[in-house]
Formats: sequence, C-alpha cells, structure tokens
Amino acid sequence: MYNPIWIEKAKIKSTRSSSAWNEVLNILTDAARQYRPNGKESKDLDIAHVARHTSVMADLLRITKQQIATATESPEVRDEFAQTVESLQQILYPWITHPEGDDNRTYTSIFHLVNSFKEDVGIGICAGKNQIRWAIHQIITFRAILNSTLPVEIFYAGDEDLPAEYRQFIQVIQSMFPHSGFISTIDLTARFPDPDGILALRNGQWALRPFAALASSFKTVILVDADTIFLQDPLVLLREPSFEQYGSVFWHDRVLSPPTEETSQWVDELLEVTKAKNLEKVRDSGWFTRQTQYELERYALLA
Repeated sequence: MYNPIWIEKAKIKSTRSSSAWNEVLNILTDAARQYRPNGKESKDLDIAHVARHTSVMADLLRITKQQIATATESPEVRDEFAQTVESLQQILYPWITHPEGDDNRTYTSIFHLVNSFKEDVGIGICAGKNQIRWAIHQIITFRAILNSTLPVEIFYAGDEDLPAEYRQFIQVIQSMFPHSGFISTIDLTARFPDPDGILALRNGQWALRPFAALASSFKTVILVDADTIFLQDPLVLLREPSFEQYGSVFWHDRVLSPPTEETSQWVDELLEVTKAKNLEKVRDSGWFTRQTQYELERYALLA
C-alpha cells in the first residue's frame, strides 16, 4: 500500500553507539524494514507483518515514555529508544508524518502525535453532509437531554464531504451550550495530507474511523457513528469492567450471514500468523464458530 521510496527516507541518521541497547534496537528496526510493499500488489500477509512490528513499536513507545518520565536511563539510551520508535513509525506508518519537510503536515513525529492527546476523554463522530443531521441530533441529545459536558469532535474528509455552512452551524450549537465541553470539526485530509493518495481518505466513508481516533485530541476516545443513540451520559462507559481491565471496549455486531469459505481461510491465515487464532476470549464468538461474518459492531467503541 505504500511507496517503497518512503521506506528509504525512514532511515533516521543517528550517532553510533557501542551499547548493547543500540544493537538490539538496530535489529528491531532492520526486521521491520523487511516490509517492502508495492502498491496494489501488496500481499495480504503484510497486514500480519505490520501487526507484529506495531506491537514492538507500541512496547518501545511505552518504555521510552517511562524513561522520559522517570529519568532511569541516560540521555543517550533514551535518544536511541526514541529514534527507534520514530524509525519504526516511518517504516510502518509513513503517512502519519508524510510529506517530510512539508509545512502543511500536522505531525512531525510519532511523539508529536501522541502528545496531541491533550484531553482526558471525549466523543468522536465521523459525519459528512449526508450524516450531519443525525450528528446534530446526537450532539443536542448529549447537551440538552443527557446533560453531558464531554467535548465533541466531528471528523470529515475535505470541504466537499462537509461544506463550510454545515461546520458553521455546528459552531452555532456550541454557542448554545457555553458551559459544556467544546464542539469542533476536524478535516482528516488536513491532519493526514496524503499527497500520493495512498490513504484515499476522501473516499473512505466508514473507513475514516481509525484515522479519526488518531486525529482526536482525546487520550480516551468514545468513537460513535452519527446515528448512534445514547440513553445515558457516555461517561458511564468508563465504568465498564472490561474498560477498567483492558483499556478498551468493543461490542458485537449482529449475527447474520456466515462468511464464505475463501474469506474464512484468508482471515484464519492472518490470525494464525499473528498468533491470535485461538485466543480464549473470542474463540467461541460468532466469527470463529462460522455463524456470522459480522463480528465487531462499528457504531460505538471505547479505546
């Protein structure tokens, strides 16, 4: 899916170190660099490769943040970890910081992205002009019926998706509830410029959701569809035992229409490679028992 030239640009120059840590981090980066997709010819199993190395990157990011917070390692070691995390991000997810050197890009590094999560918790809604009336109904429900003060961010894909007059109307709603959290609109095509058209955000529609979670300003995001209806303040979700234990909550979709054999084999292969095929928490669910191809409900998630 990504231009291999970007991978070459991902080779961040760093000072040589004789430390064992430096050698280990170089090995991790070199392993991730083996991922060399080629546009539409990319193999499906590249997904598994990205998943494995994303897990490594997430662990290194966590360690780096701990090092910075506690100053338990020397500045040189902390720099080595930080540079490795940035290298992995630019290899696996170059579009976060691409195009390099462009004044229009939003994020200059993976740490810049992580540090943009300023608010503790908030609501994210993806809505274009065809869904905005439902989003407005939902926002009014939050504020006037449920008395929720959580900040709300509306995500869209360019001016054609959500023209200026719609965005201005949303700001009018904000003015009606001045003592509640902010209500803002965010253009995902501005956050992730994508000059090479790799992400195709303008055509993404429902596929915008993961990018909305990344572009939000919330450390914990309640991501919902425009036509989702809440009967209680969404804050109650933070008291869900699953969220307290795992840090995220997902809901099952409807049980309808089992997957084709071809689809089942494809997903099974991916799950096998990523060591996720026989996870105890999901092995008896609808997908794994071949009852339905709809496993994860998209109308709401908490992460």
